[in-house]
Amino acid sequence: MTKNKQRALDYMQAVFTEKDMAKVETFFGNDWTQHNPSVKNGIQALRDVLTDNDMHWEPSIVME
Repeated sequence: MTKNKQRALDYMQAVFTEKDMAKVETFFGNDWTQHNPSVKNGIQALRDVLTDNDMHWEPSIVME
């Protein structure tokens, strides 16, 4: 597995499974840009999305 792929998987695990913001913040700075138009930019916006939603992620699962 490539280093970038492992880093992406680690991020997804931290965000959607563990909801560990301290770990998530090691991936991005405060100037984090969100490309989803319904979510604001910045770490605080990501915190808000994660605490206000019951999102989860499983490797290799695709949802449409």
